[in-house]
Amino acid sequence: MKWHTKFCIVSSVVGMAAMAQAAGLSTTFVDVTIESAHVGKATEAHGPEGKGLLVKNLGDSPVQVSVQAVAPTLKQMRPGAESLPTLSWVRFDPPSVVVPARGEKEIKVTVTVPGRKKYRHRTYQVMVWSRGETAHSREVSLNAGLLSCLRILTAP
Repeated sequence: MKWHTKFCIVSSVVGMAAMAQAAGLSTTFVDVTIESAHVGKATEAHGPEGKGLLVKNLGDSPVQVSVQAVAPTLKQMRPGAESLPTLSWVRFDPPSVVVPARGEKEIKVTVTVPGRKKYRHRTYQVMVWSRGETAHSREVSLNAGLLSCLRILTAP
């Protein structure tokens, strides 16, 4: 292999590593609990800042972030919790945002437990999957994801 071919390959690998280091997401909405959620009423979930899901872009390029509710696996379940009967109880507003480079965006997380007696005095759990994708030149895109735990304690 000629020296200039080796240089191009090494330069490409180093360039890709630099882009990967410049990309990333973070949030403090990691293990959030809604206390005393009333059945039949919408309740907002708030992280430690008192806001909804706050997604921070640690990279140098804008990131498209999509959020969805996901059922927890058995390994993810917290003691005493049960999976939500349906993921449709959880809403995200907006469900997708563009987070600017080195910026942050808030996504409102609302849980509505139907107004039925059987849902009272329960502990439910759902996972919140935040997936980010950034497009770079030459068709290279980088993905980052965050998995948060949301527990809902319903009032008696």
